[in-house]
Amino acid sequence: MIIWHDLYTVLTAVIRLYVAMILAYGSVRWWKIFSTDQCSGVNRFVAIFAIPLLSFHFISTNNP
Repeated sequence: MIIWHDLYTVLTAVIRLYVAMILAYGSVRWWKIFSTDQCSGVNRFVAIFAIPLLSFHFISTNNP
């Protein structure tokens, strides 16, 4: 059975993700902090470097 503490833990994690996504959307759409070219550069960096290295880190530190 799910207790309130578990629900609170999940909601705090989910809310943080949604706040980050809303801020990222707002920084491009409303506040014009980043241009389209800059967003493409960030997306390329994340796809080529950040995700593979983060995946390697989690896989290498996993304790089977």
